[in-house]
Amino acid sequence: MRRWRGTLYRRTGDDVETGYALSLHRACCGMQGMVGYHLRNPNSPAGFIQNCNDAPWVCTYPAVLDPTKYPAYMAPKQMLLRPQRAVNLVLATPKMTFDQLVDLKLNTGVEAAERFLDDLLKAIDRYPDSLALEAAKVPRQWDRKTDAESRGAILFTKWFDKLSGSIFAVPWSLEKKEVLPVKTGEFR
Repeated sequence: MRRWRGTLYRRTGDDVETGYALSLHRACCGMQGMVGYHLRNPNSPAGFIQNCNDAPWVCTYPAVLDPTKYPAYMAPKQMLLRPQRAVNLVLATPKMTFDQLVDLKLNTGVEAAERFLDDLLKAIDRYPDSLALEAAKVPRQWDRKTDAESRGAILFTKWFDKLSGSIFAVPWSLEKKEVLPVKTGEFR
């Protein structure tokens, strides 16, 4: 069981980002209106709960908490790539030893690279440019991890940060609880 405890300021809007800024402003100025939320995720039918410091609705898969039962400003209704990676790793290893669990916890792989790096390199080969071909040498040798000795993570993440969510042919959706986006072939 996972408990999520949060003390938030009561708001009228639904915007999560504006809500964070408003909460910080009120905290600094000593304004009142706090309300506490204590969510409990019961034991998941999937048999696991992961924690990537993300919204309480996406700590297991499929989700067991319904975010529509809570204020919209409470937490985003999204699952970023880091928790998706955690869920994918656990789902791929349904029975594991303690050592395997520790290995999963310490996994430094980059989910975005698993999904998009091959397509990026194919695009560079298909539409060659001298600068792009030179730059592609680094990610071609990269191990797709963020370990201290890994070379290529910063270059890849700088490229990926410039993209928008529209690169997903099938984006993640809380409503589609039965599937996570596939790892490859999503880049348009």
